[in-house]
Amino acid sequence: MKLTLPKVNYKLKNKDYLKKIKSITQKKDYSSNESSSILPYETKYLNESQNLSKKFSNYSTLILVGIGGSNLGVKAIENILIGSKQKQILYADTVDSDNINQILEKAIGELRHGRKVCINGISKSGTTLETMQNLEFLIEKLTEYGLTPEDIILTSDKKTNFHEMALENKCHYLEIPKTVGGRYSVFSNVGLFPLAFKGIDVKKILEGAKKAMELDNEIIDSVSFELACLNKQKDVENIFVFSNSFEDYGKWLKQLTAESLSKKNSKKKIIPMVTIGTTDLHSMSQLFYSHPENFFHCFYEIESNTSSKIGDADLEKTMRNIQTAVQKSFDKKKIPYSTLRISKTPEEIGLLMQFQMIKTMLLAKELGINAFDQPDVEEYKKLIREN
Repeated sequence: MKLTLPKVNYKLKNKDYLKKIKSITQKKDYSSNESSSILPYETKYLNESQNLSKKFSNYSTLILVGIGGSNLGVKAIENILIGSKQKQILYADTVDSDNINQILEKAIGELRHGRKVCINGISKSGTTLETMQNLEFLIEKLTEYGLTPEDIILTSDKKTNFHEMALENKCHYLEIPKTVGGRYSVFSNVGLFPLAFKGIDVKKILEGAKKAMELDNEIIDSVSFELACLNKQKDVENIFVFSNSFEDYGKWLKQLTAESLSKKNSKKKIIPMVTIGTTDLHSMSQLFYSHPENFFHCFYEIESNTSSKIGDADLEKTMRNIQTAVQKSFDKKKIPYSTLRISKTPEEIGLLMQFQMIKTMLLAKELGINAFDQPDVEEYKKLIREN
């Protein structure tokens, strides 16, 4: 991973916070909000997920029932790294009846052809409404086609509805550490089991994530750049990914940013958006050029793993040329941007995602806000429960 940033004149007040995160990691202090930083070094969850995935090695399909932090990280990594083409993950992440029925039909088709299907319900609290309803619906319908408790994995905090349900029905159970928030949980059992099921090398992902702890200067420079932009009232961050395979990564980062950094008690906030190059460029460039005062951008330059030459045409070279042209035009208009060059390997993706999580923690510290709560999200959830 290579990060390129413009020079900015902004000094951080809380650089030593990174030392605190490292101390929490070294001590394996799971009482701290920052405990997600421990996960790349934690063998317990890695072993649990890898061992359980072996029991499902002859299954063709996993239905992941979860929403937000419970599935976005998995979806992001799977779409980038792909894994085994002999297995598929179906994502039940909405209560859209058409979507859930399409998933049901695919699962029934697999079972009718003699292939095996498992369900992984993920909810940190064990009470997420959409997840509970989708899970109950799928279990009820697929039980008619031979689904058993042995085909069900429930992932949550201990002493939750999911934990009790697993014990009562003799389903498989995977724990989420209590202090690890959903949007920071991708390197826990939340992400490790589904990715291991798909044949993705989760050990290499964690090895890459460890290297983020060595990138103090890059984290500090990135936070300084974003705060300098905020000081100029540029509060819309465009996650500009030049690869369709990174679209779900952009959605994962969008949740991490919005939920962690937009709080009522802060005068500054970051509004994240995701743009896919070159698809969205034909429409969104009008906005970026006509109102440059609102935006700062992070370009993702993706190194492809496959050849893209057709005769004399090189598709990857064309993509790079388009990205370079956009950046040059931004330079002329003095639109601020950073560039992240990343390769599609497990180590690099682990490094990238851990880098973003630690950066978010430091950015919140500088803004004087809590990176780990989401008090305003609870308002609509409370109204749903009342109805």
